[in-house]
Amino acid sequence: MLRWPSGQPMEMTVVEVAMHSDPGSRRTRPSGLLIQRAGDHVASADQLIQQSQLLIARIRDRIHQTDDRVERTFHRIQVRAGRSRLAEPAATGARGRYLQAKRRELAAHERAIRRHDEAAELQERFGHADRAAAAREHGRQARELHALALEELYSWTGWARADEQG
Repeated sequence: MLRWPSGQPMEMTVVEVAMHSDPGSRRTRPSGLLIQRAGDHVASADQLIQQSQLLIARIRDRIHQTDDRVERTFHRIQVRAGRSRLAEPAATGARGRYLQAKRRELAAHERAIRRHDEAAELQERFGHADRAAAAREHGRQARELHALALEELYSWTGWARADEQG
């Protein structure tokens, strides 16, 4: 029920003011219909206030549920972020080891290419054409393996080859 700041119920105050108005003034005594309408309006206002209070309570509940959900999600994110921070050095170390192994592989292929080319020259100088051809074939295979290793490195690191950029 609605109340005036004085603490009196609004419905009773409206009715009392209407009942005790000065008969000589322009105000007239209210009819029963006017009093009934005033009471109906006050009752409707009370009902609206109760509905509003229920809605406010529901909204508060939803806010608390959402807040709890946000806190749980934030906690899960922090836990996962902590795990990824722990895993990051291991991943960085693995990347470094992969790059180092790939560089060693490329260097080994380059050495093999040079050795096979030198062997082919020596075999030709000594007059062994068949052995020189075999050494050149091995050098060609070493070049192919070098190119494959380089392509793997480019695809893994995302680097572009110099001849593809220009």
